[in-house]
Amino acid sequence: MGAGGVSHALAMPRGRSFPAAGLVGAEGEVARCACALTGLWLSWRGAASHGACLMMTPRPMHRWKSFWLGVIVVVFLGWAWVRSVQHRDAVTFYFPNAGHELTLASRAGAFRLAWNELPPSGVTWPAFTTSSRPTTAQWFADAADIFNGSSVRGVGMSYWLGILLFLGLWLELLFWRVRRRRRAGP
Repeated sequence: MGAGGVSHALAMPRGRSFPAAGLVGAEGEVARCACALTGLWLSWRGAASHGACLMMTPRPMHRWKSFWLGVIVVVFLGWAWVRSVQHRDAVTFYFPNAGHELTLASRAGAFRLAWNELPPSGVTWPAFTTSSRPTTAQWFADAADIFNGSSVRGVGMSYWLGILLFLGLWLELLFWRVRRRRRAGP
């Protein structure tokens, strides 16, 4: 134990001066302990390092939350694309009082949002249904879809385009973070 009951395991080795504070001897030893404790506290809080005392190295990219969340989104979109070629999945929400139904569908290599006008019915509460059935379709659907029929309207986008758009935005975010860290210095 050193001065004030602080363990020297956290500080620099004994007998060295502490040039950043301009202190040598016993004063330097106390400064080394204080600096080491400050650096540990700052790293525990996730704050930037204390310049003269402790220089934290930035975390590698594979430890970033934004990296792993992006990987999860890309894997999910890829899985949904493969499934949409083999199955037609849909969720339909009915709003009988308003005379509408809203359908979210994944089929034929694309995801679609469609709304349909319904004739009035005696049902007064909203409801939803799900459906799934096997199908076969092409892998690369048209990039974007806008359909406007007499009662059905909707939009759609292919999974390959969705994956490319997401990859572009996600990679730009990752490269921006790398550039920002490099500009901040070591």
